[in-house]
Amino acid sequence: MDKATEYLILQEAEWSHIIDNLKSMALNAQKVFLKPNINTLKTLAKKLKTRDLKDVEREAIRRIPGFKKDFSEAQEKTSKLKFANKSTSRGLALATALVSSTTGKSVNEVIKKGEMGVRNAKILPTPGLFQLLAFGLFVTFIISIFLTDGGVIMPAIKVALQAIGMLVVMLGQIIKAIIRIAQILAPNKAGAAADTADTLGSFWDATQTPSSIPGDIGIINPDAAMAWIIKALGF
Repeated sequence: MDKATEYLILQEAEWSHIIDNLKSMALNAQKVFLKPNINTLKTLAKKLKTRDLKDVEREAIRRIPGFKKDFSEAQEKTSKLKFANKSTSRGLALATALVSSTTGKSVNEVIKKGEMGVRNAKILPTPGLFQLLAFGLFVTFIISIFLTDGGVIMPAIKVALQAIGMLVVMLGQIIKAIIRIAQILAPNKAGAAADTADTLGSFWDATQTPSSIPGDIGIINPDAAMAWIIKALGF
C-alpha cells in the first residue's frame, strides 16, 4: 500500500470517529440550550475546551482557505437575523464561515440551515440569555451539515477537522458565557458573581451606567450589558 492511500484510509477512519462523537455532542448541546440548567451546563462545559472567539477568528483566517471571504459575506447577513444582536452577530458569522468554507455550501445555505433550526426550536424565554441560547443552537444546527453524506470531500477532511474543532471550542465558550451570566442573575453559590467580577468587572455595574438615551437615569443600559457579554465571549 502506498503512503498516499494509507494516509487517506487513516483520514477516513479519523473522520468516521469524529462524526460519531460529533453527533452525540451536538445532540447533548441542543438539549442544554433548549432547557438550560446550571448543573447540566457545568457538566457539558467540563467536556468542552474554551477559547476567546477573537482567537478562533484569527486561527480560522490562518488555517481555513476561503474563510476570510465567507466571513465578510456572513457578517452582512447574520446581523439581520431576528435572534441576533451586536453581541452575537459576529459570532454567528464566524460559525457560518467555518462551515461554508469547508463544506462548499454557500453562506446563504448555511445561514438558512441554522436559522430554520432556531426558528423551529422552542427556546425558553430566559431573560438576558435568549440571544446566547439562540447562538449556541445555531452552531449545533449548522454543525449537522458535516454529518450528512457528501458534506465534506475526502481531500478537505483535514481542513474540515480543524473547522469542527473550532466550532466545538465556540460551543464551549458560549456555554462558559451562559454560566457566567446565569450565576450573576441567580447565583447558586456564594462568591459566584464575585468570581466573574474579578475577571470581567461587574455585570450590574455595566448595566447601570448611564446610556446615550435622552433622559436615561442609568437604571439599565442595554448597550453596556451587551458589551459585557461580548467580553465574556472574548470578542
